[in-house]
Amino acid sequence: MGMEPTCSQDLENGSDLNLSSAEGIKIAEANGMIASFPLPHQLFLDIDDEAGYKMFLSHKTYLLEHFGMKNFHVRPSKSGLPKRHIIVNLNRDLTPTERIALQACLGSDRKREILSLVRVGRNDPHATLFFDRDPDFMKSLETLDQCIAEMG
Repeated sequence: MGMEPTCSQDLENGSDLNLSSAEGIKIAEANGMIASFPLPHQLFLDIDDEAGYKMFLSHKTYLLEHFGMKNFHVRPSKSGLPKRHIIVNLNRDLTPTERIALQACLGSDRKREILSLVRVGRNDPHATLFFDRDPDFMKSLETLDQCIAEMG
């Protein structure tokens, strides 16, 4: 199998800084991966180390206070801990630029976020995305959110 694209490799940290989301999606599909895109009210954080995770944990109170954080989901990235993917659900929609700024402030991979801003400037429809081998991961989050909503 060829080189696997990840948020911290081909799209964000790779040698081709001109890689669009469409090109990244093609590479991902060729390697048996799927792309997930944030809903308008979601953040996708790509945490590389414990320091980034601690930053998220210490700053999430600002999301609660100013953006109405409903919940968040954490799981190890496909390369394992300490790397994590965090999906945050807010009570309001964000612009792509707001999303990227918040993700960077919360500890997400800064190079990834800079290159996401480049894609925003190029009017790329998917400036922020995750690659994953598990097509049911996003569905499981939707089900979890429905359960939380029904309980609350």
